[in-house]
Amino acid sequence: MIGSGIFKVQLENREVRFQFGTLAGVYTEEKSGISIFELFNLINGKSAGSTRHMLNYFWGAAMAYNEINGIDEKITPADVSQWIDEMGITKTFQIYIDSVKMPVIKNGKAPKVGPKGVEV
Repeated sequence: MIGSGIFKVQLENREVRFQFGTLAGVYTEEKSGISIFELFNLINGKSAGSTRHMLNYFWGAAMAYNEINGIDEKITPADVSQWIDEMGITKTFQIYIDSVKMPVIKNGKAPKVGPKGVEV
């Protein structure tokens, strides 16, 4: 599990975008210095530093969205920190939870999911 999904959030002055997946995991690991799996354990365990790890996870997803979509825009952890503050803890954690959800297995098979995360 490395996280998945594209999330767009309208803030007061702009729309921010996050794309969780392999590339986001790579950025997150580089920034945090630990594996994405260790990072999830730290966030889920509510240990010391989980705020920093959550910030790194969202920064990685913001960087991934821009790279995958050819957007040349510098994004710093400070930028993402402001976005998280504006989104609020409830919205931020809902995106986190949605990004790490595992598909429900039906009849021994995982559901087929289309490009927008909709079951087909």
